[in-house]
Amino acid sequence: MQPVGRRWVLQKTLAGAVGLGLGLRGQPLLAEPAPASIDEGAPEHARFSEILRITPDNRIVLVPPVAEMGQNVITSLAALVAEELEVDWSRVEVEIAPHHPDFYNVRGQAAGNSRAVRIWYEPLRQLGAAARMALTEAAAQQWQVPVSRLLATEGRIADPVSGKTATYGELCQAAAALPLPTSPYLRTPAEWRVLGKTQIRKDGEAKVTGAAQFGADVRLPNMVYAAVRMAPDPGGSVALDRTPPKHPDVLSVTKLNDAVAVVATTWWRANAVLKTLSITHQEGDFAGSGNTAIATELEAALTDGRGTVAMASEQAFSGEAAGWVEARYHQPFLAHACMEPMTATVSVEADRVVVYAPTQSPKRSAEQVAAHLGRPVADIQMFNTYLGGGFGRKGLDFGATFQAAILSTQLGRPVQVIWDR
Repeated sequence: MQPVGRRWVLQKTLAGAVGLGLGLRGQPLLAEPAPASIDEGAPEHARFSEILRITPDNRIVLVPPVAEMGQNVITSLAALVAEELEVDWSRVEVEIAPHHPDFYNVRGQAAGNSRAVRIWYEPLRQLGAAARMALTEAAAQQWQVPVSRLLATEGRIADPVSGKTATYGELCQAAAALPLPTSPYLRTPAEWRVLGKTQIRKDGEAKVTGAAQFGADVRLPNMVYAAVRMAPDPGGSVALDRTPPKHPDVLSVTKLNDAVAVVATTWWRANAVLKTLSITHQEGDFAGSGNTAIATELEAALTDGRGTVAMASEQAFSGEAAGWVEARYHQPFLAHACMEPMTATVSVEADRVVVYAPTQSPKRSAEQVAAHLGRPVADIQMFNTYLGGGFGRKGLDFGATFQAAILSTQLGRPVQVIWDR
């Protein structure tokens, strides 16, 4: 996938300063499911781009293609745009991007390894600056004045000579029709008004009041709930030893390849019934891969030539070093103990599969759901929620999504899967 750079951002996210009418909408940061489909027809009075949206009613909306999992990235990315766009940071609204190719970045619309700000630091500043320049040019053309005498400040373009002013919303459609600025000026640190300053979290109030939508907050009509018992080792399988007892609130007991799932009208009932089942498991190839075995294997790799990093030998420096310091550090693998357990909600329909999940990689999760259902990725409409922690566990292998997809297919209704701790 191509690197993120100035040209990519100007072409893909600005595309005429404020949009080319792709009509992609993000998901508001509140506890209410997003629309079941991506809006393909934007109103005539507003135009959209993939990441930045400026509307005639003077709203500035950022739709960053990065999951928010407590790292406060939406606050940081909004600050990058606000700094160069010349608007008050508090005016930048933030929405969670749905899964869509137009939101892919260098990591496939993924968040991890503390890379979000590093990846988007320059591109989002370029985006804000280019939008500001296009809006300024639009005002200059409307007022028939030199662009050099106009000022952009606090979301308005002003002409100090004539006293005329216009909001970004009033200029956005005219700016969209102009050629793209190719070399927008970026402020130096000495000129910063937003960056480097303490900002209140964009999601702080929503999280404190309980309005923020996490994975398990999703509610859909006719939805049921699934609890699952996983095989204790990757690659292992499970089996039910006897026919499960019937219960009026239980809709199904299903054996998946590496798990048993109980679906009921409430998650509490599903989990309670799951605990009564007699489940056995067959060990997989990684059954013995505990911390002790992994540590032993790593120690052996240091001496048998399997090391992945070639270092100079001690002998190479023996004539230069006055002495040697040797230390050995060992850190066991730890559980990804996120505050929010693995969860996903899926509704499998005839022409689409709607997924709500707190995933670090919407692209990868959509691909997994498509593969398990044997459907094209284009059928998968995935909406990300807030993540209650991620630590990489909610990245490449998000089992709850395709488990919910399989169960929804069987039952013909939305299913929410929540893993027990």
